[in-house]
Amino acid sequence: YPKLCAACGAHLLQQEKFICTQCLYNLPKTNYHHIKENPVEQVFWGRAEIIAATSYFFFEKESRFAKIIHQLKYRGMKEIGIEMGKIFGAELKEASRFNKVDLIIPVPLHWKKQ
Repeated sequence: YPKLCAACGAHLLQQEKFICTQCLYNLPKTNYHHIKENPVEQVFWGRAEIIAATSYFFFEKESRFAKIIHQLKYRGMKEIGIEMGKIFGAELKEASRFNKVDLIIPVPLHWKKQ
């Protein structure tokens, strides 16, 4: 069966994995990995000692990008999470705020939402 983009449903090119190039380009990224004291970091204030915190993109219900998360969470497509992690990881390696970070801890899905 044809490989389709998890976001928009378009046929994937041979070199694309799970998400087409156009959707990756249009992903509503937060760019919080470049912003000190961003909203994600503020969530942890007074709760945990952290160096930095970030999130990859804004979640908007009913958007094509919400489909990516739904595929991961509700259809068990861990491969999407792995691929998105590789893509975001490459961006984090280039961000000065994260270039000395030894460990990245993903926030797991809440057990009620798995």
